[in-house]
Amino acid sequence: FEDFLPDDICTRTKIRVMLLYNSGLTATNGRLPESFAECRNLEVLWLQAIALTGPVPPYIGNFTRLTILDLSKNNLDGPFPPFPFWAKLRELRLLKLNTNSLSGEIPEGFGAVSPDLLWVSVYRNRLTGPLPASLGQAKELRR
Repeated sequence: FEDFLPDDICTRTKIRVMLLYNSGLTATNGRLPESFAECRNLEVLWLQAIALTGPVPPYIGNFTRLTILDLSKNNLDGPFPPFPFWAKLRELRLLKLNTNSLSGEIPEGFGAVSPDLLWVSVYRNRLTGPLPASLGQAKELRR
């Protein structure tokens, strides 16, 4: 890669792990390529500090094999994704959305999505309201 994520990154291969934290690569115009929606085989998506902007891309909610999702230290904004976004992420174990500008509340039911959820990091956002009671259903969650 040069400086940007290539447009065809997920159509060329059935990529399962993408680690681009502090890599010097940035998202083109702050966004992931549209073809990124085809990355349905991803198990690990670690896109820390690559200058993403706008809302959390909705198609990430269709990555049913995802166990690690790190979109931290970007410039994401808009509301925290609603419950339907999380409903298919049953394998999720680690979620890092910290150090962005996401707003609103973490939806009720969020904690019930993945019973094996170990880590949730959402600090340094503009979130409001209490933590959802459903987080108590994530029995492996570190307190």
